[in-house]
Amino acid sequence: MRKGLTIAALAAIAAVSMAWAAETLWLHRTDGISLGMNIENADSITVDATRSNIIVVGKDGSTTAIPRAEVSRLTHGEAATAVEIAFDGSDATVKNPFAFEGVQVEKQGAAVTVTSTATVPVTYSLSGNAAEGSLTINSDAEVTVALNGVTLATAGGAALSVNTTAATTLVLGEGTTSSLSEQAAFAAVAGFNEKGCVEVGGSLTIAGSGILNVNASQSCGILAANSITLAGGELNCTSSYGNALSTAGIVAVRGGRLVAQGADVVGSSINSGELFHIDGGTVAALAGMVTEPSERSSNQNYVSCTIPEVAAGSTLRVYDAAGNEVLSFKAAHDFSADSHLVISTAGLTPGTSYEIACDGTLIASFQPRTGTPSATWTIGEIVDVESTTPEIDYGEVKIGDYYYSDGSWSDGGFEGFDRTGNGKVLWKSPKPAPTYVNPVTGAARKVIGIVYTTDPERMGEAEKAALKAKGVSKPHGMVMASQWILASWDNGQYDETEIGLGVVEGATPEDLYPTLNALVSGYEVYEKMVANRYSGIAIGTYPVFNYLLSGAVDNYMGGPAKDAKTTGWYVPTPAQMFDIIRNFSGLDFTENPEWYYPVTTTRFNWQRDKYLSFFEKYPENLIPLLNVTLSTLKDNEKADFPASGDVNYMTCIFPQTNCYYCMPILDKYVSCEPLYKTNIQPVRFVLAF
Repeated sequence: MRKGLTIAALAAIAAVSMAWAAETLWLHRTDGISLGMNIENADSITVDATRSNIIVVGKDGSTTAIPRAEVSRLTHGEAATAVEIAFDGSDATVKNPFAFEGVQVEKQGAAVTVTSTATVPVTYSLSGNAAEGSLTINSDAEVTVALNGVTLATAGGAALSVNTTAATTLVLGEGTTSSLSEQAAFAAVAGFNEKGCVEVGGSLTIAGSGILNVNASQSCGILAANSITLAGGELNCTSSYGNALSTAGIVAVRGGRLVAQGADVVGSSINSGELFHIDGGTVAALAGMVTEPSERSSNQNYVSCTIPEVAAGSTLRVYDAAGNEVLSFKAAHDFSADSHLVISTAGLTPGTSYEIACDGTLIASFQPRTGTPSATWTIGEIVDVESTTPEIDYGEVKIGDYYYSDGSWSDGGFEGFDRTGNGKVLWKSPKPAPTYVNPVTGAARKVIGIVYTTDPERMGEAEKAALKAKGVSKPHGMVMASQWILASWDNGQYDETEIGLGVVEGATPEDLYPTLNALVSGYEVYEKMVANRYSGIAIGTYPVFNYLLSGAVDNYMGGPAKDAKTTGWYVPTPAQMFDIIRNFSGLDFTENPEWYYPVTTTRFNWQRDKYLSFFEKYPENLIPLLNVTLSTLKDNEKADFPASGDVNYMTCIFPQTNCYYCMPILDKYVSCEPLYKTNIQPVRFVLAF
């Protein structure tokens, strides 16, 4: 009789559905899963001819048959915006408001599986607890999981698995504590078990203000394919077998509090395939190993050191010189001597002494500006005070000098310019070759670039500030990489005007060159991109910056070394490319205004005689002049300017949605013009030292 009343009510529900336009109709199944449909999307609800199935018809004409025996009741309520999953012991109840929009939820006890074909992001809200509970989400779209005081433990496999290549966000509910643990009992095997208590197929961001505890016994704590970012909340992540946090991409801490403890000896607290970036919050990372934070992209001070043996449950505390506690955490398990500790918080200040105590016993002290044998200290992206070793003076720096991987330089034979006629650079004869042993340290070194200017007026203020912070009292000059790579700027979907990289063009065609020639700081652009586009860089949206921050460029070029006092490589501005061309060829177009050939407010040419044929050659061609600077290098140290010309080198200034590219051509012809940022083109990186 109850079911009969339920079926009879279907007609009434359909009849007044317009009055419930902002409500959800719920079909409650007997297994604890409730199927919801926004009444606005419902056309009719009825039964089939046999009265054995409930038929739900959507406004789009879709039909869904649900066995009548599986439906216990129908209700309606306020519109729901999330799939709600409440765990209770060995079971779970589910309210799925997207059941008729491509989100399918099934469960076996407290093991819940979601298969979603929805093309829009879906939020899943978790609460309750289960001794053998888990959630697996299979989706092609972005996923948000709201953890609102949920406790899940699994005897094998992931407690939370999100199988999507799109972005995943964990939101930690305010005032809540959630716990996810994997308690597998199988025997450990050699090497890491690349599974996770939390597994994500794409990038993972953790946000909110609650607490999340992740505890893995036979896997990684959190494993994400592309990147892991902590933006807020408190994350305590432990693995007694492998890595606490592990990803093939970037680990970034931008806020909140992270305590990451990997396995003793064989595990890492932070296992990043590309870069460990600290941009805020509090970090305490302890394990046998760790991916070292990157000084070139981290914007917060940190200490990295090894510590003596620590027992499970011991409390480690960091104090400043006044005895104030800076941060503290408990050791999750036993750690042997020489385990690696990284600590970072906004309160750390260079020049101040700090102490680390274990259960009240001093185990390490730090005076960062004087250096210690047991620790290193880095102040973010631009300050390096890891050592008191004085800056080594390798003598006068000149245009054309060889710049080496260890931050040293040697004579390249430059003697001046002959600005008469076609112009050229005067070199010693024979031109000195590089020397591959540092005369001061005795260590081997590799040529990674050529000095292209020593004029402080042609160095940007951002470059000077970065070097000053690293202890360089007087900047030496600028270096062009002796090799280039192929890259694109982005995928063409983004506008950098919103982060202060606005359109650059001349008021008139004649004004374009002076406008571009005054912009001599590609490092300023680099800083803005890292500060404002970090998440996009991390997932590869900006390939050229991903190559820089991941270390791929340094690995390919062979440096500069981490302790070299430089800005590191970055994409040059057009003005910096102009300086490379004029100083390596001897052809100073600035001193020959008649060579300037304005085309539009965003394009111009330098042309020896704009009235002559494009292909008419001169006695001294441009490309061979440029390549003299590279002529003495080994083949694996250089990539010549192509003799065929017609190669556009990327720069970092924008006209509208494009990049400017600079193209030197044989017959002393240089073109500067905008091309799509999606173009894959050569990049000649530069650095300041």
